[in-house]
Amino acid sequence: MNFIPKIEYITRGTATTVTLTFDSPPEGDPFKETYEDSKVVTRSNNGTPQTQFNYTLKTYDLEFLFQSEAVRTAFLLFRETAKYGSTFKYFPSSDELDFEEFILDDRGVSIGRPIPAATVGQFEYDFKLKLSRVL
Repeated sequence: MNFIPKIEYITRGTATTVTLTFDSPPEGDPFKETYEDSKVVTRSNNGTPQTQFNYTLKTYDLEFLFQSEAVRTAFLLFRETAKYGSTFKYFPSSDELDFEEFILDDRGVSIGRPIPAATVGQFEYDFKLKLSRVL
């Protein structure tokens, strides 16, 4: 496993499949996931707690450092489609076939300032993004 993720999504309008492969693995844990339960707790007439379980939300909170301008451009095109709530396939490792379907948590997207790259006139970028799915 190379832990360099890729994303596959279908574009709006043309319905073509596009693949976005990052230049390097995410910083730290490549499976940095959290699980959050959506539930409502109420009390019955006799004071007994009652729990209504709705769903569990799985979230990947990822940070990619030193990504190329090509990845930045591809990411912005992906975000344009994903911001409408479209699902996409997230492959934690681009050399594997296993994937999960996620939606983009738009509040969790940021692109860092450009960093000069080794090639003159080129820049590298840092990304932070959150991917969520209901289990």
